[in-house]
Amino acid sequence: GGNGANGQTALYARGSGAGQVLLVNYGQIAGGGGGGGGGRGGQCVYNQNTQKSCMKGSQCPVTYQNFSQEQGGGGGGGAGYPGGTGGQGSPNGQQGQSNAKGNGGANQSCGAQGGRNGGNLGQNGQSAGQTTGSPGSSGAAIDGVNYITKEVSGTINGPQNNG
Repeated sequence: GGNGANGQTALYARGSGAGQVLLVNYGQIAGGGGGGGGGRGGQCVYNQNTQKSCMKGSQCPVTYQNFSQEQGGGGGGGAGYPGGTGGQGSPNGQQGQSNAKGNGGANQSCGAQGGRNGGNLGQNGQSAGQTTGSPGSSGAAIDGVNYITKEVSGTINGPQNNG
């Protein structure tokens, strides 16, 4: 399956030196959630039983095998504004919402695997071992926190990076 996309940065701050930006946050600052990894595909096997001539006037049973590929489920989109788009698959992953992750598309036919869920605000997307695409990383809540003096922090979901 495909890889999940990384979440977006919520607040990007720069100044001429440390503490040059004043933050007054009575609400929430949240990086976008990462997209979930896509599910691994599978292979279907179909047996076709029939008969064919094998000796004069006789019919013998024969089995033919047919194969088809089954696509894994798409990864869910990460939470954010706007929410992340669900990944393509069979079925597609759900779109993320402003306050909720999207679920991965569920598929368990022919050995295929469902996609994994996207991340909530400030969280990485979900993955599971070696069987899916890589999850996306969460977006930073604040990029350039070293330039900020926090007067009122409020709720901050996600990493805070120096610029």
